[in-house]
Amino acid sequence: MDQLAAGGIRPSDIAAIIPTHGHWDHISGVDDFRGVPVMETAAGKRWIDSKAEGTEVINSLQGVNYKMYDFDGGPDLGFPQSHDVFGDGSVVIVPAPGHTPDSVIVFVSLPSGTRYALIGDLVFQMEGINIPAEKPWVLRWLIGENNNEVHKDIALVRAIREKFPQIHPVPAHDSRNFSIIPVFPASAH
Repeated sequence: MDQLAAGGIRPSDIAAIIPTHGHWDHISGVDDFRGVPVMETAAGKRWIDSKAEGTEVINSLQGVNYKMYDFDGGPDLGFPQSHDVFGDGSVVIVPAPGHTPDSVIVFVSLPSGTRYALIGDLVFQMEGINIPAEKPWVLRWLIGENNNEVHKDIALVRAIREKFPQIHPVPAHDSRNFSIIPVFPASAH
């Protein structure tokens, strides 16, 4: 909220929040954006509504304004389905349900041509893409990940990065990569 305010952006200026998945550490900020729609698929909403482990925070938030969407677009970057949020290719969501049933990858394209692949918890660090290396076995087992789906999606992200070097994967828990994401200058208004 502070970064957005420093950039002159109010919560009412935000079209929607697109969580990479419903685990607490990815949606806990939703409460600060009351009224801003939270985009979710029907399958993802069913998983959240099932009160599966890890969804306690999203289920505790009052009045979440869900904006449902479908993967109504064709294949994109090797993924079998996609959803183009604005219809212009600037924000495209693809399913990546290996970590959780509602996991997605969000591709964000800047006017400069630079693109980011917000990959959530597909891997925890870039080594997961570079080596490739999955999360430790015990953690994968505790989370209940679909290993086959995770392996397939890691391979797709690796192939995308090799073919399109302007696309930068950003794992949610690798702070080393955060520096590649533009931020609002402190003096912006």
